[in-house]
Amino acid sequence: MGTYWHFEYIDADGIDEIRKAVRQNIFYGATLIKLIADTSSSYSSLEEIREAVKVAHKAGLAVAVHVVVDEPTKNAILGGVDSIEHGFYLSDSVLLLMKEKGTVLVGTDFPLKHLLEGGQDTPENAKTLANTIAGRLRRAHKIGVKMGFGTDIVVDLPNENRAEMRWDYLEVWRTADVPAAEILKCMITNNAELLRIDRERGAIRPGFAADIVAAPANPLEDIEALRRVYFVMKNGKIVRRP
Repeated sequence: MGTYWHFEYIDADGIDEIRKAVRQNIFYGATLIKLIADTSSSYSSLEEIREAVKVAHKAGLAVAVHVVVDEPTKNAILGGVDSIEHGFYLSDSVLLLMKEKGTVLVGTDFPLKHLLEGGQDTPENAKTLANTIAGRLRRAHKIGVKMGFGTDIVVDLPNENRAEMRWDYLEVWRTADVPAAEILKCMITNNAELLRIDRERGAIRPGFAADIVAAPANPLEDIEALRRVYFVMKNGKIVRRP
């Protein structure tokens, strides 16, 4: 992996290295700390996770953890992280623990056509993973896990740019029977709270940043209306108009 890996990541093993890596990121201006806790069968320990959370939270930063299966996810939850990224294969017992601890699930719920384009060796495996992801999203919603809407655009699709491809994820949320109002909450309110900017963004109210979009239809009735946003205001300035 060489240069690519070291450009993207800091390898840290043990509490001292974890502490140093988090502090290094904070020093260089990170506004959120993300850990990868399950890149091998040797998962990050509960003590390592707790130390990362301790240092990050002291600096006022949230901690997100890349993880997909139960055991390392338990360490992350019990270690006090703010969010689980992905979590494709989580059991109901772990989802219940997330609900109990208030840990947010940012599921990056890949649509089938994205999985078919890359990342899976056969169409059958892509379909299996797509069903697993949608099923986990359905179970998380039913259990009442707090969720944030997140994407993970790692493929190139013909006739779609990356901004357009994020809306493909709506299909998965609809398949999982998540109501439009809840999807919007996960996109806006929950994400603002997770990123610790909910005192300035995530709502339309006096004193907040004026971040406003308009679509030709009510997204509470048709969530796909978000694909057709025609007006954008950012920080009170119009950056797109009809």
